Amino acid sequence: MTSERKTAANRANAQRSTGPRSKDGKRRAAKNALRHGLSARHAASADPRVTELAAELGSEDPRLAGAAARRLADAMVTQATVARVTDELVTAAMAGLDPELPYEVREDLARLEVLPRLAALADYDRRAAAAIRKQLRKL
Repeated sequence: MTSERKTAANRANAQRSTGPRSKDGKRRAAKNALRHGLSARHAASADPRVTELAAELGSEDPRLAGAAARRLADAMVTQATVARVTDELVTAAMAGLDPELPYEVREDLARLEVLPRLAALADYDRRAAAAIRKQLRKL
């Protein structure tokens, strides 16, 4: 069980970390999840690639009908999007580096430059992989 001292410290910290307070700050914070369109379920589900892939998956395996096919397709499209965005970030970062450097060195330097963003993308990729495993276990 948590000590009273730790509970009091947690409550004090929670009072200080309330998120943005201004209207502008709240508006900006509301768009954080939409940066790459990966965490916005309504946006991802409206993606025509999800609908097409779900229909294809459903036609190949009758056990994948309706919502199951859509969840699997959504996770697969998310993984493809993560891969595309990762490549775009690294490629853009590499463009600003000395072309005389060996390709592997430029790629490593570029990845270091965009590491925090790559870490966030890795979270989306892990969630999508878990969703895929979950749907496949249900089959």
